[in-house]
Amino acid sequence: MIFGHIAQPNPCRLPAAIEKGLDFLRATDFNALEPGVVEIDGKNIYAQIIDLTTREAVENRPEVHRRYIDIQFLAWGEEKIGIAIDTGNNKVSESLLGKVRISGEILLG
Repeated sequence: MIFGHIAQPNPCRLPAAIEKGLDFLRATDFNALEPGVVEIDGKNIYAQIIDLTTREAVENRPEVHRRYIDIQFLAWGEEKIGIAIDTGNNKVSESLLGKVRISGEILLG
């Protein structure tokens, strides 16, 4: 996990795909976008624009991404995000690998 602020320089060299995603975030006026999917580099790199109210931590479940990487970006407001290292032995309450659509998320696979 890399933590930072979009207005600050990258703390280290990042893969080109992540740089493209960050460039999109820096250049986009999110007030002008409707919720939905925006392709940045075709279906290889895309943004999901979601307008929602964050929930309390006790209402959420941890998640892990093993097939793709995502960049969490909060355009306004505040949110608390917890993290844990994926040791490969973490308890899985529900495996969603192989599902095509889950609660509006798009999984590539």
